[in-house]
Amino acid sequence: PTARLPAAAGAAQLLAAWATSTLITGETTHQGSSEPTTAHHLAGTGKLFAAVALAERAEREPSLLQTPVTISGAHRSHAGVGPLRTHTGNLTLALGDALGLIIGTCDAATSLAVREALEARNVDLVAETQGLLTRLGEAGTESTHSALTHTALRKTTITGAEEPAPAQGDLLVGETTPEDLLSLLRLLASAGGLHGGLAGDVAADRHGHLHSGPTPGESHRGISAAAATRVLSWMSQVFEPAGLTYALPGYGPKKVPQWSVSGLELRSPSSGSGSQGWTSVMIVRTPGKAPGTDRLILAAAHVSPSAHSTVVTGGQSLGALGSAAYWGSGLP
Repeated sequence: PTARLPAAAGAAQLLAAWATSTLITGETTHQGSSEPTTAHHLAGTGKLFAAVALAERAEREPSLLQTPVTISGAHRSHAGVGPLRTHTGNLTLALGDALGLIIGTCDAATSLAVREALEARNVDLVAETQGLLTRLGEAGTESTHSALTHTALRKTTITGAEEPAPAQGDLLVGETTPEDLLSLLRLLASAGGLHGGLAGDVAADRHGHLHSGPTPGESHRGISAAAATRVLSWMSQVFEPAGLTYALPGYGPKKVPQWSVSGLELRSPSSGSGSQGWTSVMIVRTPGKAPGTDRLILAAAHVSPSAHSTVVTGGQSLGALGSAAYWGSGLP
């Protein structure tokens, strides 16, 4: 582990802003940051806010995630990134599966099709996500001493839907901060039961799926247990070879349980995403030596647009930070 530190420290200089937090039995034991309240483009995390908002609405409108989403050639022609750009013919998915695909692959053709399907159903994704931020803000004003709860997401703003120019598969545009992203990750981990496993209440299988969790419909500071569990399930399927998780130990069924969103490995200067930089988030669980001492590691980081000349450079920066956070070393 110590051999990773010099590279991690050097790579940190390429990160515009980042924050990490390590939790054991619900208490914060280590955290580090650099410019954690600096606002930056969503740049890869718009899809996460959108997924939470739609999962929340689906608790009130159960048929929502079954809405048909048809991906056509017109959507693919406006997509800047994503595996379906080479697909031919139409492909129809349920909205829930489409959101999982966007979280897992950043597929822009799917994000454009999702926007169209939501508009046909009279669902305003921008208003829905703004409403989510308002509810989280109201919940954040409650007094609490728990390390897994937080203040309001004070600096996150959603300003509109992503336009095909070309689309980057992020669904929304706006700004956030590493600190706000950590707050959202804490909420998802708490409402979805990840931190419960630290006390023996919830267990994750080897793929990171939840076997159990809070009572369906139970709300934890603005996010319901069912919605959080659904979003975490999408995040557990992500393979992100150029984000915060790419340097973590293990592979296949032996990989450490982790939750993330896709993005950086599909971005390049030619895709038109470089002016926004790139953002990555990570939740990782590692077993402790004694019962109740498992670690829950959270991280969020933004790579500066000036470092976008090569995806490899940005990926190394994020991977070094994720690795340092995993080993508990932090970064200077």
